[in-house]
Amino acid sequence: MTYEWEGKQYVVICAGGHGKAKDFGSKMGDSVVAFRLP
Repeated sequence: MTYEWEGKQYVVICAGGHGKAKDFGSKMGDSVVAFRLP
């Protein structure tokens, strides 16, 4: 998803940590990360 806030453009990535991750010893979890575009 992208959005503009106060004249700056951002892209947001939502990543889910469920599924096969537990089979590889990874912890379950979710993340939402936003990056400001130049």
